[in-house]
Amino acid sequence: MGTLMLSELEDEIRAGLGNRTDLDARLPRALNIAQTRITRVINWEELQEIYTGITGFTSTPADDKFLALPSSVRKINSVRLLDGFNSRKLIRVQHVAWDRTVPAPQAQAVGRPSMYTQYRNIMEFWKVPDAAYSLECRTVDWPTPFVAASPNAVSDLDNKDDMLISLSLSWLYLTLKNDPMARRWWVTYTGQLNTAMGEELEQPDLDLLPSAGVGSIGASVPYYQDPFVTGV
Repeated sequence: MGTLMLSELEDEIRAGLGNRTDLDARLPRALNIAQTRITRVINWEELQEIYTGITGFTSTPADDKFLALPSSVRKINSVRLLDGFNSRKLIRVQHVAWDRTVPAPQAQAVGRPSMYTQYRNIMEFWKVPDAAYSLECRTVDWPTPFVAASPNAVSDLDNKDDMLISLSLSWLYLTLKNDPMARRWWVTYTGQLNTAMGEELEQPDLDLLPSAGVGSIGASVPYYQDPFVTGV
């Protein structure tokens, strides 16, 4: 989490603008633009979440094959289906290959899903769920936007208030056609960004060891029922 509240961030940006107040209404928007741009750079640890959901089960396969993700989810890193000792990691398939191989998943046999594809914020499963299954998704989310009505809100980005201030000032000066000041604040921001990225990539306690059983991971269905198997 950030340490400065929205009102305090605005104070710092206003000071960087020479204490002018005619841009006050734009300050939350500038901060949100800065948050979005910083988020795109790297998968920051503080924005990593575990989303828990449940597959739909209405006994209508054409509906049950889909699951909508929250709009806050930026990307999915992995998905696990939880079903006791039958739990498994779902395999992600590119949607182009998916459409070519299983154009109508609901026409296939229903069962415990083993694969999924994603298109925008919609997940699609194969097999189509034959029950309501719990999912755990490791996601990277978008930060919560600032709104003027919540002056005490802090950023979801961890200890990056300096970056938010510098990038917001660079953006605002750019829109004011003051290129020298925009570049000055951009240089300040990039220095802060490089330092933060260096800290983010440090993982001193990470053991890089071979994972047992990786080669045996696969869909637990007979090959003749798996449309993704093209030969045996």
